[in-house]
Amino acid sequence: MEKLIAQITTQAIIKNQDNRVLLLKRNREGGLFTLPGGTIHKGEDVKEGLKRELVEETGLNLTITEPVWIWQSNHTGKDLLGIVFTIAETQSGAEKIVISDEHSEFAWFSKDNLFNRSDVDPYIRREELDKIWK
Repeated sequence: MEKLIAQITTQAIIKNQDNRVLLLKRNREGGLFTLPGGTIHKGEDVKEGLKRELVEETGLNLTITEPVWIWQSNHTGKDLLGIVFTIAETQSGAEKIVISDEHSEFAWFSKDNLFNRSDVDPYIRREELDKIWK
């Protein structure tokens, strides 16, 4: 059997004081709202790669905690392995979000409005976010 060679991607669950989760709307791949993050570079530490991606995509310098779920897909035509982390603390305010040109907008979603929309990434797991929303 052939070994799986997958691109590693990371994402972050960033909550604000109102218990809402930050999602970014992609300019490509269906224009869906998804968790911020991106691809890890060869030789890059996974958490450091996520920190880099978050600065690039949101302008926020954040402290990464432990992974909360892992997913696998080939929905882009490539094998992907995704690791989703939560954020322990922010070192800059959420009001200072500056999105990259990879995204058209950002929004804060509550538990009530996140999963009843057709423009939200279907790979976001409700049962995992429920643990965080407690």
